[in-house]
Amino acid sequence: LYIIIGFILITTIPLLITFVKSKVNSSEEEKTDLN
Repeated sequence: LYIIIGFILITTIPLLITFVKSKVNSSEEEKTDLN
């Protein structure tokens, strides 16, 4: 069970990081457009 959980975490964490980064980048672009 721990191997499966670890595999899921290893595969999902990078996806979450890239998703958050894309969200931050899009919000920053909106701020620059307002300026």
